[in-house]
Amino acid sequence: MDVLVSDTSVVIDLERAQLIERIFALPYRFVVPDALYENEMRDFGGEKLVALGLEVRSLTGAQVLEAQRLRALERKISIHDSYALSLAKAEAAIVLAGDAAMRRLAEAEGL
Repeated sequence: MDVLVSDTSVVIDLERAQLIERIFALPYRFVVPDALYENEMRDFGGEKLVALGLEVRSLTGAQVLEAQRLRALERKISIHDSYALSLAKAEAAIVLAGDAAMRRLAEAEGL
């Protein structure tokens, strides 16, 4: 099953469009880094997302270093976006991003 790593803006957009339940019915695993979840999702429907199937992952030390490298390449992305990109690289995942700078960096990194 393919893995999708999302930034927060995509989740917000899906919620606003009332598509969140449908997206979790697709044959994908949806994953976010724990720091992104804790700081941007937990208090805004995070428990519902986890109940629907959202997987929250901790980054390894090497993945945090990779996130720092990625952020140095593109300062317009947030630290949480760099964590999501690092996790996507580690999981060989598809990136879902609402942010243009994040999408450009993901493409440049082969994600």
